[in-house]
Amino acid sequence: MKRKSLISAFALLCLSVNISNSVLAQDIKIESTKTPPEALDTNFKALLDELHRSLKLLRLPGHEAPYFLAYNLYESLDFSVEGVLGAITTRSGKKDRSLYPIVRVGSYKLDNTNFDSTDYAEVSSTRSDTTPIDENYMALRKSVWLSTDLKYKQAVKYLDEKKALMLERNVNSALDDFSPAPAFNLINPARSMNLNKDLWTDKVRELSSVFLEFPMLRNSWVRFDERVLNLWLVNSESTIARNGEVSARYQAFASIQTKEGEVISDGLEALARDENNLPSVDQMKVELRDLGKRLTQIVQAPQGEDYDGPVLFEGQAAAEFLASTLAPNIVAKRDHLSNFSNTAVSTNPLGRKMNKRIMPTFLSLIDDPYLRVWKGKQLFGGFEIDEEGVQPQKIDIVQKGELKAFCSGRTPTKFTKTTNGHGVISDDTAQNSVLLLTSTKTNSNKDLLKMLRRLGEESGLSYVIVVRRMDNTQREAFSSDDLNGTYLLSSTSSTSINLPSPILVFKVDTRSGKEEQIRGVKFAPTNIRVLKDIVAAGNDTDAYAVEQTSNNYAHLVTPSLLVRDIEMVKSEAPSQKPPVTPSPLMSIQK
Repeated sequence: MKRKSLISAFALLCLSVNISNSVLAQDIKIESTKTPPEALDTNFKALLDELHRSLKLLRLPGHEAPYFLAYNLYESLDFSVEGVLGAITTRSGKKDRSLYPIVRVGSYKLDNTNFDSTDYAEVSSTRSDTTPIDENYMALRKSVWLSTDLKYKQAVKYLDEKKALMLERNVNSALDDFSPAPAFNLINPARSMNLNKDLWTDKVRELSSVFLEFPMLRNSWVRFDERVLNLWLVNSESTIARNGEVSARYQAFASIQTKEGEVISDGLEALARDENNLPSVDQMKVELRDLGKRLTQIVQAPQGEDYDGPVLFEGQAAAEFLASTLAPNIVAKRDHLSNFSNTAVSTNPLGRKMNKRIMPTFLSLIDDPYLRVWKGKQLFGGFEIDEEGVQPQKIDIVQKGELKAFCSGRTPTKFTKTTNGHGVISDDTAQNSVLLLTSTKTNSNKDLLKMLRRLGEESGLSYVIVVRRMDNTQREAFSSDDLNGTYLLSSTSSTSINLPSPILVFKVDTRSGKEEQIRGVKFAPTNIRVLKDIVAAGNDTDAYAVEQTSNNYAHLVTPSLLVRDIEMVKSEAPSQKPPVTPSPLMSIQK
């Protein structure tokens, strides 16, 4: 589980804040910090008091005391309402608190982490289940005490197991298990939820009724969510942080079924840092009608055939292309020493590409956790502090086509020794933030289409492909209505990449330039080398929200991209016969 699933239900929305760096006294005494006393609320006092006590007293006879302790306390306030065809189907809200204690025994060089014990149930348990939702000093201290005690005993056990396995296998790792980080002080106010829930319920009811205008749809829904997320973080290196974030979302989904039984689905998201920055009801109605029209037109399009040739990814499709190929592989990963005999080695296809060309020389990629707005759009994915208590850095990932860096946390890997503030706490890996792809050479859409057709003619093709919209892997995998959405073309290669399904696909005649919409095609598995096949970029750079894990978004800023060669195949996914009788909505069609 990565930061995205710990910190936000659907995005990491960090507010612009004034950051003051303060090196706290090494013992983190409250009275000796440069943090104003009034900022140290009940949660801080409970966490810090128990941190001091654990550092002083926590030690089993014959074993080492912890060399590093950290506590991440998350408080979430959630509200969600969903409607179907003008009726509310679900409405829920809750408050939750989660405490994640980090206990490391040994030293920065060798500790209890980066190791998979056979006792998987204990290893996977990182969260305290006794965290009170009330702000109560003694109740929180008791939760911290019990969870720290459990984690310390587990850490001692795992370190002993790890040392024994290293002796047995004659392992002498050249990598340290953890890297030090400077103390970081970030104190922002905790946030609260101020929401007219009945008003948003009425809006969802009104918006979901728009789909009554499209009786051919198989399924549809509209949802509004708001989440307030507050973080308190302290560690034994004198870092202390509190941050409050608010995020709001409209989400819609619709699907339609062809006469052959194929289900085609699409959706939309409107994201903002607070409810007031979401589109108006009238604006959303326009978007929803476009969604309904899009699906109604797709089902009438002819089915495509197998294809191998150039593809132009326009706009949102370019973002999904990069989100599937590049984004997952710019994160530093480390294989664990394992007690399991069948543990597979995770292979990053970019692992041995440092300082080598992975893209055309006219392209560069930046990871910018402080990028908040692009062309008036509020961006998701940035953060002021990572889960490991480190201030994030802006990173030049790719420079003139060459890979120069990975997003890294505090766990050293073969390719990263120190953190750049992109760490997560649950699996010793890292995450990207907002990604910005830039090009030194740009082309108009008209010129890109000319180049596309020319490439097709050179390959002897009668038509070429333009993809203007793609699904995302999360919606494909988790949509309960998409009967064939979980279908992915299989491959035995651990480095193969499965692109999400194209939604808006057009075949373009190489001679006349005439466009025809098609459906029913998928991308064949590809690999990271496809990035080298990018031959041109557009002048239409924009920001697109991509769903990296279920219900968690980060923005990717990119132009349209022309790729020299990609294979597409006619979809042969399992399908289900359409309903025997027509939808009852057909009876109200005008």
